[in-house]
Amino acid sequence: MNGICYCKATRCADTEQSRAAALDENPLNANSGPSGGRKKRGFAPHSKLWKPGRTLHMAFFGEVAPEVQEAVVAVCDQWLEHANLTLELITDTAQAEVRVMMKPSGSVGPSAEVGTDALTIAADMPTLTMPEWPGDENFEAAVLHEFGHVLGLEHEHQHPDANIPWDEPKLYEGLLAYGWDKQTVDENFLTRFDATLAAYGPYDPDSVMHYAVENQFTVGDWERPSNFVLSDGDKAFIRQAYPATAE
Repeated sequence: MNGICYCKATRCADTEQSRAAALDENPLNANSGPSGGRKKRGFAPHSKLWKPGRTLHMAFFGEVAPEVQEAVVAVCDQWLEHANLTLELITDTAQAEVRVMMKPSGSVGPSAEVGTDALTIAADMPTLTMPEWPGDENFEAAVLHEFGHVLGLEHEHQHPDANIPWDEPKLYEGLLAYGWDKQTVDENFLTRFDATLAAYGPYDPDSVMHYAVENQFTVGDWERPSNFVLSDGDKAFIRQAYPATAE
């Protein structure tokens, strides 16, 4: 896989439970359609954004050195420079919305619950799994990507206007070696979100939420490199999603 690390954006399988959690947290999540409410880039019948102005609490499972925890928070804060949210590091995982499980460095890719779906997960289970540690080559990019999911963002390459010419048989074969079945590939690569169900912004190939696209998995000569920093589009979206004064 040429060192590329693909993540799994995990979502609550019970759509009614997901919607209830999202609307209880932030009633504006109901207004993600193209004709109603504040314009957001969401990719579902309801968006999964936290209530602007609130504090998210992060805690780590197990014995994780304070300097590692602080390094993770410092990367997350790059998003929060542009959002009306606060992240507080605490010790009690049961009281945290963001519960982090650090896995051995180099193990199979990270995963995160998308936005308020974290509220549907049992308090003794992680909502963010991270196999990248400070000092690892992809640490900062991986944390930025996963915390984007925590804030309610979906994968940018699944944008309705992405039009990536995937070679699906080769993609399925390649990701099978990565340990992914067809459903996981579909959910994280191929399913493009229905534009009639939610508002969205322009397709942003520079977004940190966009996978690297390997030429071997596309038809013709089409590829995209990894994105390691927040794009202008990322910053603009997160400011709109979490405004200083809720609209």
